[in-house]
Amino acid sequence: MKITLAGETLDVDRLLRELPTRTVTAALIRDGEVRAYEEADGEHAERKLVRNHDVSDGVVFVTVRPCLYCARELARAGVAGVACLGRGRGLGPYYLARKGIEVVEVHPGRAPYYDPVERLDVLVTFGGNPYLTEEDVAARVYCLLTGEGMKVDIAPAPENLAGRVEITVRRGDARRAARTIRRELPTFNVHHFVLSDRFEDREELSRRVLREVEPLVKDPFAVRARIARAGLFSSSRDAEVFLGDVLTEAGHEVDLDEPRTVVYVDVLGDRVSVGVEER
Repeated sequence: MKITLAGETLDVDRLLRELPTRTVTAALIRDGEVRAYEEADGEHAERKLVRNHDVSDGVVFVTVRPCLYCARELARAGVAGVACLGRGRGLGPYYLARKGIEVVEVHPGRAPYYDPVERLDVLVTFGGNPYLTEEDVAARVYCLLTGEGMKVDIAPAPENLAGRVEITVRRGDARRAARTIRRELPTFNVHHFVLSDRFEDREELSRRVLREVEPLVKDPFAVRARIARAGLFSSSRDAEVFLGDVLTEAGHEVDLDEPRTVVYVDVLGDRVSVGVEER
């Protein structure tokens, strides 16, 4: 897919292949090439791009609709045009258009591909709202947690998994982050994980579960697993039976109907995350 604005021709599919997609990215385009880019990390990508690079008379490409505040900064910096993916509900494109800045919203056939976080501290899942995107939820969570003084990495729709936002808490308490999201965004499903890592074999996972998870389990317990992508476990049943066996062999008692503790397991390939929540 190619578009033309402000004298620049952008190959959107090529840009999406070239740019990092850990989170929202803003790129400066000159002569059809990426001259600079910034990813959202501690502040919005567009704001970082304006602060760190001269974008005057250039075209900026953003992987989500810019928010109103970023649009104001882009306009003040003198951009000639802005292209953005038609994702999220940012009001920036309307502001830019009123300022006479050319704006093109694109809808490529291939959605942007976000990488998963390395360590899954908090998982937010949702569904059923056609007007709510993963970027919307990630932006709300980001503003909420950073407003509480936390530093976080957020991956909306990692590996294009719909209805999923992953969070690593770099500064602050992950359990508090999960409580904050539940309190302020009660319609979402929120899970906190005490163990999250990549495992080559189940033996190492078993040792880590006994060391880090087992002391938190209060009987009776049940295991609930979600397989985002098969890897170390092929199915939710496979994961539930394995973790159940590890904990029962350690002396714990299972009650699938009325557990006091639920052990949540999330599997994304070789990354396994385990959390404990009391009922």
